Amino acid sequence: MDLSGKFLCPYCYEVNKLADVKYYCKKCEDVKVIPAKGMRKLVSSVPISKLCPDCGTSASAVCPNPRCIDPMTGKRRKLPEGTLTGENTIISIVGTRGAGKSHYVGVLIYELYRRIAADFGASFIGFDKSQALWQLKFGDRLYGSAAQALDATTAGVQEEPLIYEMVFPSRFGNIMYTFVFFDTAGENFGDSEQMTILNKYIYKSAGIICLLDPFQIPDIEGKVDSNVARGSTSGAAKTSDIEVVSNISSLIRNYRGMSRTKKIDIPIAITFTKLDAIRSLIPYGSTLLDTSPHIGTVDLNDIHNVDAEVRALLTEWNERAFITQVESEYKTSSFFTVSALGFDNYPDAANAKKIKKPQPHRVEDPFLWILKEKGLL
Repeated sequence: MDLSGKFLCPYCYEVNKLADVKYYCKKCEDVKVIPAKGMRKLVSSVPISKLCPDCGTSASAVCPNPRCIDPMTGKRRKLPEGTLTGENTIISIVGTRGAGKSHYVGVLIYELYRRIAADFGASFIGFDKSQALWQLKFGDRLYGSAAQALDATTAGVQEEPLIYEMVFPSRFGNIMYTFVFFDTAGENFGDSEQMTILNKYIYKSAGIICLLDPFQIPDIEGKVDSNVARGSTSGAAKTSDIEVVSNISSLIRNYRGMSRTKKIDIPIAITFTKLDAIRSLIPYGSTLLDTSPHIGTVDLNDIHNVDAEVRALLTEWNERAFITQVESEYKTSSFFTVSALGFDNYPDAANAKKIKKPQPHRVEDPFLWILKEKGLL
């Protein structure tokens, strides 16, 4: 529970007082100020709905910022319960263009919804329009009868966040966490100015999943089959891993007023995508090629082994400076590698980017590690 009496809106990213929360009545089509009897100036939570004093129907809690409206409808958007109880968990998924963020976000949410949450005895439910937005942006393309790879996210466009509620039943009532996922164009993370404008939520994150394209590593060029490489790269201009992490770290430090002498306390999962495309470079018997073992509990031995093996590969590929940078910037970090679409599932460039239904490999590992680090699992 947030005892500060404030909350971060997952739509406009403004910090507001809980006591200032307003309520939108659909019947009256108006925003209402409905104070509680004996309302204190500092409150730790407010209800997600109240009865409208004018018509008696239920009115939903909305952000007090008058500019915080749904661009599609021009109306106020409901705030999730986790926002109002201090149980929002913002997961920032960042990386460069071509790293496969959209595929990762779309597939991770599908796996959480269909499989992973149930493995941990929980449900994973889209809040308000989030599941419909997921279906429109990801589901129809990735899991439809004519599955296709996703198009690159448009640069400079503020994407609607996807908000999901993870509910753990217990004898004493349900325990619920609200997760807010963001997916923005890769160019925004190679440009510190764009980051400042579009990505204020990063410094408020509970954890960061930093997705990196292994084909941006110079030592990998020429070592992968050319057909596989063509199907796995976007042709985007290269942005070094060091530059991406440096921009993210600078943004957090600037917003928090942090000195460079202090390490950032947000857990960061450094995650290399497209494991399927670089499988030929992974040693036989590597843990990285094993199926993720995290069912009902997070296997910390497996997390440690994956982290050690990715670091060893990066050292072999002359990326030791990058490892050192991550260690110097963040108190807690772990290295991962994943495949969102799965092995032998490359987009067919000659056939409308057709793919098979995604059979992801280890996409849940970074997410579960962050939840474990935050004490949520």
